[in-house]
Amino acid sequence: MKRRRVILAVSLVWVAAAGLVFLGLRPRGPAYGHQHLSQWLAEVDPEIHRVETKNQASLRRDRVVKAIQGLGSNAVPYLLDRLRDKAKPPGLRDKVQDLLDKQSWVDINLPDTRDRAWEASFGFKALGSAGVGAIPALVDLMAPAGTPIDAAECLEGIGVEAVPALLDVATTNADVQVRVLALCSVANLGRAAGQAAPVLVSIMNDPTNQLAGVAMQALAEVDPDPARHIARFAEGLASSSSLCFSASIALARSGSLGLRLLVQTLTPAPTNSAVNLALDPSIWDGGQNRQIRFYRGTYGTAGLALVPNWDALTDHPFLPGARFGSGAGGPQYNVDPLAPRLISLLRHPSPALRLEAMRALRYVGAKGAPGLSRAALDADANVVQEAKAGLGRLGLEVSDGGIVRGPKDRKRIALLFTGHEYAEGATAILDELGRHHARASFFLTGRFLLRSEFQPLVSWMRRDHHYVGPHSYGHLLYCPWEGPKRTLVTRGRCLSDLLANCDLIRVPAVATNPSSFFPTGNLGTASWPIGDEIAYFLPPYEHYNLEIAEWSRELGLTLVNYTPGTRSNADYTGEADTNFVSSQRIFDSIVAREREDPNGLNGFLLLLHLGAGPGRADKFHERFGELLDYLAGKGYEFVRVDEMMTEKGGAGEF
Repeated sequence: MKRRRVILAVSLVWVAAAGLVFLGLRPRGPAYGHQHLSQWLAEVDPEIHRVETKNQASLRRDRVVKAIQGLGSNAVPYLLDRLRDKAKPPGLRDKVQDLLDKQSWVDINLPDTRDRAWEASFGFKALGSAGVGAIPALVDLMAPAGTPIDAAECLEGIGVEAVPALLDVATTNADVQVRVLALCSVANLGRAAGQAAPVLVSIMNDPTNQLAGVAMQALAEVDPDPARHIARFAEGLASSSSLCFSASIALARSGSLGLRLLVQTLTPAPTNSAVNLALDPSIWDGGQNRQIRFYRGTYGTAGLALVPNWDALTDHPFLPGARFGSGAGGPQYNVDPLAPRLISLLRHPSPALRLEAMRALRYVGAKGAPGLSRAALDADANVVQEAKAGLGRLGLEVSDGGIVRGPKDRKRIALLFTGHEYAEGATAILDELGRHHARASFFLTGRFLLRSEFQPLVSWMRRDHHYVGPHSYGHLLYCPWEGPKRTLVTRGRCLSDLLANCDLIRVPAVATNPSSFFPTGNLGTASWPIGDEIAYFLPPYEHYNLEIAEWSRELGLTLVNYTPGTRSNADYTGEADTNFVSSQRIFDSIVAREREDPNGLNGFLLLLHLGAGPGRADKFHERFGELLDYLAGKGYEFVRVDEMMTEKGGAGEF
């Protein structure tokens, strides 16, 4: 017992002595007011103050910045020591801990010595130009054996006074990674570092220089007029992948002309990932609110790392070449980003660029309908005029981004059928279509596709070469019935529901095990186009808004809806419903519209339901054959919706 007390006492003495030495030798820095510099910096230590409001953090930060500025150049030695400490071999604390580890009486662990280099970065940013006296020492610390990443950040914090030193490092240092770090800091200083432009031009134009691409991107950040270098940036688009990326980013930061060149490059080569990323909204803003910074990463691993703010990319995440697998053996969807990318550009603050994106939409035909619809509401009169002209050239009628009527220059009708809970009319409808050698389009929900009694009907539709497309998996309600058509579902919910629906259409065998193919993951940060096999989507309840049309376009789906003007879409109403419409009234409304419309029913998207359920005794499918006889007698051809759209304004130019 006595032996244990002695051991414990000795151990406590060891700990106390080590602690006193550790605390006693810990630097505190000069004093300002009632505290030393180390105490002031502790007030903004992220490890200490984790839980507080943004307002509290801001007030605390402002107080510490004021104290550091009050110290001025007196703070520099302490801040430099924090960087030098990081570069030093193990210190006293580590040696004491080694001694403690060698004894076996009791397990003792001293507090870890944390990396305090962040204090230097914070301090020099607060000091700004008052820290110029530290520049030579910081340049020395940019050596690979020092702390090059932290030293570069400190030089950046000092500001434009550090630019000559950073450029000297960028042109003379033997280590390419260190040169990259220096250029990153110059770039992050933005237009204030305009004096660096001549040196950056020299590096950019040297084909043997490994940092030509880095200099190109940095030049676009610092030059007050980067558009004067556009010819050189444009040359880089045809170069190696790394230089192409740098050139794309530089063009995106060079104003409307640079962005227009990117759009024109994108049109014939929509899978150019560098151009697609450069057109992302996070890189558009050339002012104080720009969302990108040169990121230094880990020394020795990355070349140039210009990374966008990924939080800003959640609505426009296209990185062409990405693929999505919805389960073991499930379908893979290749990305075709052109239409969504051009549509996203219609939100750009520059009217000139919005106009350029509008003109480029001609390459995507009907797939650009959501964008043309949005642009028709633009604040700029020229954009509105071009959008309306584009819709006219398409020969389509569009409402809220969805196509509601096809080209009116031919006597063709696209018959649309939706299926969800009921299908008592499907057999009669398919029989009559076969009798007329007509093709139609069937939009089916996931629940319809999963019901075993309906699967023979789906096989019949495929066998007769009808179009089978999505109507949503769970028949979601996208918008309220009354008031403004605000969106009731999240983007992730909408797209995951649509993907599940499309999986069942593309891979019929999935119906035996749908859970394995239901998409999972965060669809708020990714978009997965479906492919050409499933190109058109009819929304549930035939009720949607422009946002739904744009989201579906991200999946490669063009939204279509029925042509207004007849009562055909009311064939589901029951006799007990206040909105009941009889089959005779439905039939008469179609005949009347054909007679009164100057274009007859040319390009009409005529919607009917596969079933109305037990609540309706007056089934319109019993008169469907009569309707086909009447319309065929008028000379109309019955085509699939994809055939209707691709004839004019589909995949090619309008």
